[in-house]
Amino acid sequence: MRLCSPVARLVATAVAAIALALAAAPSRAGADPTQTRTAHLERVLAEASPGLVACGAAVGLPSPAPTVDIRLVFAGGKIKVELTGLDTVVKAKRRPLEKCLRAAVAAQTVAKASLEFRPLALESVPVPVPVPVYDPVAAAACTTSADCTIICETAEGCCGGQCGCRNAVNKSQVEAIRARKANNCKAPPKCPAVACALQHFHAECVQNKCRAVQGMGF
Repeated sequence: MRLCSPVARLVATAVAAIALALAAAPSRAGADPTQTRTAHLERVLAEASPGLVACGAAVGLPSPAPTVDIRLVFAGGKIKVELTGLDTVVKAKRRPLEKCLRAAVAAQTVAKASLEFRPLALESVPVPVPVPVYDPVAAAACTTSADCTIICETAEGCCGGQCGCRNAVNKSQVEAIRARKANNCKAPPKCPAVACALQHFHAECVQNKCRAVQGMGF
């Protein structure tokens, strides 16, 4: 960008650059990082243009205005200002002009911007499911046969159901019995070898106790 053009032309160029950058910028979802940064540099330079142009008068440059070129480079996470043509500026004005030009760009790079608060869909750890408590009295109690069921696991041993599942318990205690077994039998159990035919049992409520009765219970 040259700083020797009239103010009106530079301002018009700045506005056009902003519009062009916004129109050409790809969507953020699939934006190329280099294109995104280049578009950002264009916006910064365009917004800094009024301040850049005013630097000539601010430092008291005599007419005719010298030709000075400026470009912005994004490197190391920062915007750097590069200038050429300062050797055409009156020596006493070079350093003040350079400081003014850099300050005009810096004023745009540090300008604050904010977005509205928006909710974040944060991941969370699932709430641990409480381990059901085993109650041997509740496990045996029943009112009707519908309260009972047959399971292979037992609350005390690690081997069960080798010849057929036959532990009759109240349905409300099934998960508690399985959790108790999982806690007590973390290592693979060493169950004795058995030689028996598979038997089938069904659960019945007998005198308010869940009992295993041989047969399918049809």
